[in-house]
Amino acid sequence: MHLFFTNVPKTRSVGSVPGLCTSDVSDLLRHAAPAAGTPVLLSESMWPIEPLCSWFRELSLNRRSAKTMRAYAYTTLMFLGFLQARGSDLASATEQDVLDFRRWRLDDAEETVGEAAWDRDAAAIGCLYDSS
Repeated sequence: MHLFFTNVPKTRSVGSVPGLCTSDVSDLLRHAAPAAGTPVLLSESMWPIEPLCSWFRELSLNRRSAKTMRAYAYTTLMFLGFLQARGSDLASATEQDVLDFRRWRLDDAEETVGEAAWDRDAAAIGCLYDSS
């Protein structure tokens, strides 16, 4: 997986797009460009990973700060890796998986975290599943 964050100035300087005139591209970017810092998670073959990319877009549209979206993206990436190592995924994760992830983050991870950092992780996971 590859995690990227949008850069609005780079998005606006994309140049020509086959099939669209310059004014159409400008209009599209003016009305539909992602907010700065919106996470984009791509597979190894560079395809968007759903439902995560749509969720990140929803966070952006709901005016979450770039800092919050970045924190949520890294938490989600860790949680997804944790689940995959257990042969699971986001769609089939259970409450026990979340509790096990919590224990891992607090006690067993290479870089453990304190309760405040876990609270941010829990907010990200809760937001992710609330949007589904």
